Amino acid sequence: MNEYDEHGYAPIHQSAQRSLLKSIEKFVQTNRNQLELETQDEYKFTAFLVAVKYGQITAVKLLTDLGSQLDATTAQGLNAVELAAAEGHTDIVDYFVTLNSPKLQPWPTLFKLLASLAEDDVHTAARCLKPLLQERADGSVSRHWEAALSNGVVPAVIASLKNDIDTRAKLTSFRLLLHLTPAPAVQSAILAHPDALTVLNRLVDTTAAANSAGNSSWNAPALMRMLGRLYRLLSSSRPEQASVCVKAGGLGALCRCLGLLSGESEPDALAEVVEAIGAMVKGNPSHQSQVNKEPTNIRQLVSFYRRSSDGQPCLHKGLLFALTHCVASLAEGHRDNQCSLVEAGAGPSIVFLCRAKSKDLQQSAIDCLRVLVDGNPDTQRSLLSDGAVLPLLSHLKRARSQENQAISALAIWRLAGADPVERRTMATMIGIQTLLDFI
Repeated sequence: MNEYDEHGYAPIHQSAQRSLLKSIEKFVQTNRNQLELETQDEYKFTAFLVAVKYGQITAVKLLTDLGSQLDATTAQGLNAVELAAAEGHTDIVDYFVTLNSPKLQPWPTLFKLLASLAEDDVHTAARCLKPLLQERADGSVSRHWEAALSNGVVPAVIASLKNDIDTRAKLTSFRLLLHLTPAPAVQSAILAHPDALTVLNRLVDTTAAANSAGNSSWNAPALMRMLGRLYRLLSSSRPEQASVCVKAGGLGALCRCLGLLSGESEPDALAEVVEAIGAMVKGNPSHQSQVNKEPTNIRQLVSFYRRSSDGQPCLHKGLLFALTHCVASLAEGHRDNQCSLVEAGAGPSIVFLCRAKSKDLQQSAIDCLRVLVDGNPDTQRSLLSDGAVLPLLSHLKRARSQENQAISALAIWRLAGADPVERRTMATMIGIQTLLDFI
């Protein structure tokens, strides 16, 4: 039983390598010391570690059941989790997680690798963590989110983003955190981490510097898209979380992203950033004002309604939705922002979208128009001159549900403002009975 081949493997090691289960059982029944017999090579594998190295999960399970030392290490100090991860055997790592043995500690081991300064370690950890942490088939958060959170996923990812590693490794690490961010407890942990938002915001400045230096390996759109999604999730959950993000500089970071992205070549990334800005300012006058402190922010936002190459209207539905939601959030109850948005040229674009083929986009634009003119004579006059009434009346006549009719009727009435002449004109256009039903 203890005769070694030219590679330093005894029969039990050969059986573990080839997953010969009956042979393994026979050797162990004859002599239990076989379980911890080491290979005579530079690695000093036990049979359990041999099975792990060669990805023989059935042999791993059998040797575990037979009582192998799960905390065994190679001569180089690698434990079973590190060995499985290094070899890319994600099914074995998943088994170790399910086993939940204190001798294995898969979560701390993987998160230590993720926070490593070595890029290969980051990719190794992420390869194993991805199937464990990604969303389930129904879109809900991974069943492992609590275990990941309690074992330090947030500090591990933040350390990875903080480290001097390549962009691909940072993206890989960041993506893992995004899988878990829908969970409120994970959001709280991110906001409670002393460096998290600072490190995230710094990614924008690093991206800007890389762009200026012509560093094509720095994947700006992917980073900006993930940053936008993270801030959108954090800000839309609870108003107080949005305030924490703004106080930490998140709103300024998102606004700087506007100058780093193109609506034509990177519309999906831009849409995430724009949605995040809208979520962060919604219902908070102080946050709304902060965006307008830098005049270029409003102008840049509005400019994305048109393609920079030829000045034609943007046709990317996701970006148009994001822009319209964001404009409405910036304008709602905020007179200065209403005026700034209209002065920047938002009016014609919103009116154009009121005729959109997509009913959802059309209704979103009509609601945005209502917000832009609500209680503001200046923007009312401007939108009237942009021809806002006709598409609203057309929508009112074609709308089948009372809810959709109400959206148009209310927008038309807000356009009339307090001017009695305009009110009479609008009332006549709408129809007195229809007006009474909805106003």
